[in-house]
Amino acid sequence: MGKVISIINNQLGSGKTFISTNLVVQMSRSLLKVLVIDMDPQNELSQNFGARETDDNMYLALTDKEHIETVKIHPAVELIPACLDLIGCEIELVTYPNREYILAEFINKYRDDYDYIIIDNSSGTGLLVVNALIASDLVIVPVVAEINDIERNKKLVHAINKVDELLVSKKLNVRFLINNKSADSTIGSLKNSLKNLCNPKFMKTELPHLNKSNVVSTPESPWNPYELENINSFKSLVTEIQTI
Repeated sequence: MGKVISIINNQLGSGKTFISTNLVVQMSRSLLKVLVIDMDPQNELSQNFGARETDDNMYLALTDKEHIETVKIHPAVELIPACLDLIGCEIELVTYPNREYILAEFINKYRDDYDYIIIDNSSGTGLLVVNALIASDLVIVPVVAEINDIERNKKLVHAINKVDELLVSKKLNVRFLINNKSADSTIGSLKNSLKNLCNPKFMKTELPHLNKSNVVSTPESPWNPYELENINSFKSLVTEIQTI
């Protein structure tokens, strides 16, 4: 049964989509079968993998709950892309019964077909993010010391705690991931601010400063990855995820 991983943070610039993209590519290099779910209306991740407009998208998956035809972007990777209709999806889902569990119910149809299901989320804490949290076996929260926004951290931790209260059969497994690693003193300040809000667990892997121009794929060449400045960081991240 595939493990569901959400990449979540309500701060712009935390590197969610960049990390999701590189994580998926490294998993494919490790011969893991992956389903990618793009929950961000900006659909940057879908564009990274060269996905074009398609009738099957996450808006239809959430509102119709029908079986969706995935987009094959690599022999080991399939994608359900985002679309602009996701912008108003939260308002539409308010009237649905068990609205917080719609994504989990949808994903359960696919779990046995993949090793991992990666969800890239928008920068927010609304109903779509709540759905992603509930559906996930592991939640990775990328954090960057230079944009440590305490008020946004409070909102995110509050949302995570509220979802945790909803869950009966499991508890959220949340791991913070240091991204764009800077001076140790700055990281220490970030970790201390999070400790004042919760009892945080951190991934052992820390991602160094990476030039975003080195993103692994482009719309013009969707699966022709550039070599990262430190690709071993993503190898280490995949290895660590496999042990959780």
